[in-house]
Amino acid sequence: MHEPDWRIFVFDILRAIANIEAFAQGYDATALAADTMRLHAVVFDLSIVGEALKRLDAVRPDLTAGLPVQQAWSMRNRLIHGYAQIDPSLVFGVIRDDLPALKKALEPLDG
Repeated sequence: MHEPDWRIFVFDILRAIANIEAFAQGYDATALAADTMRLHAVVFDLSIVGEALKRLDAVRPDLTAGLPVQQAWSMRNRLIHGYAQIDPSLVFGVIRDDLPALKKALEPLDG
């Protein structure tokens, strides 16, 4: 069976983070919550981060050691399956507190 190229997952995560950064620039949790279209765009890209990080972990666990794989996957599941109860302040907290470290950890792998 053909194993997926792990670099695709890194690219997808970093592209999703770049999108989220652009969508959230100049916004706080309240403003993000008030802009439904922007919030939905952020939620979509956060779900990509969780999915792609889980897939990266499946094919190259050596690259994800120390990364919040389970937390990202849990967040993805909450966003997808709990779509009716999305908490914009939680989403904003992830953008502010968690994505910068993930981006910093993965950028050296993007090439």
